[in-house]
Amino acid sequence: MNLNDVRTTLRNLEFSAKKRLGYFSKVAVDPTALPAEKVGSTYGSWYLLKKFLTPQSIVYSFGIGYDFTFGAALTERYGCHVYAFDPTENVLSWLDNQPLPEKFHYKGLALCDQDDTLTFYTNPERKHFNHAKDDEVEEVQVQASTITTIMNDLAHQRVDRVNLDVEGSTYKVLDHFIETDFRPRQLLVELHHFFTGNGVTESSIQKVKEFGYKLFAISPSYTEFSFIARPPKPFYCFAR
Repeated sequence: MNLNDVRTTLRNLEFSAKKRLGYFSKVAVDPTALPAEKVGSTYGSWYLLKKFLTPQSIVYSFGIGYDFTFGAALTERYGCHVYAFDPTENVLSWLDNQPLPEKFHYKGLALCDQDDTLTFYTNPERKHFNHAKDDEVEEVQVQASTITTIMNDLAHQRVDRVNLDVEGSTYKVLDHFIETDFRPRQLLVELHHFFTGNGVTESSIQKVKEFGYKLFAISPSYTEFSFIARPPKPFYCFAR
């Protein structure tokens, strides 16, 4: 077990205890007959429904960090193409020197609700990037695009699965998905309610559900939420 796995295990234990003590809201998982599968390392894992992944599937992964095990596992197990996005130069330089699968593609780009340049803050000692400004940090300007711009640039007509780990942009990106009617079959999201408060996360989850999704899994840390799109309601037309 590496250092990131140890940190994740300790974080999961901490959040589990806080959940029992009422620090986090108790959002319920929607009933589903389909089994959820955990994919990736302890640090970089997500829950998904494998039934809906095929070699023809297109996966977008936003926020790579130093762990691409989830995306690599999808390419190896299901043969699908994974497009990973991270705007930070140190992560991109690290990826340049990794033995990546053939169907794993990455771009130096951030996801946002508008095409713009964003200011990130980094602590050189921790090699950590965030939208929040801490002590003794450096500012970094990164390029950001909307989901529509990214799909147009890649000539994709659809995206089958999206996972979001985009730090401070998550809530407004979800709102933008709803506003633009962007509906991947599976939507996996990391929500930072320990920064924003439980109310913001509860509201965001409710919006996603009302948009037509079921919540089928929650991570032990209570920060990653996995959604599956509900089947469209049938339309009946009767001849007279």
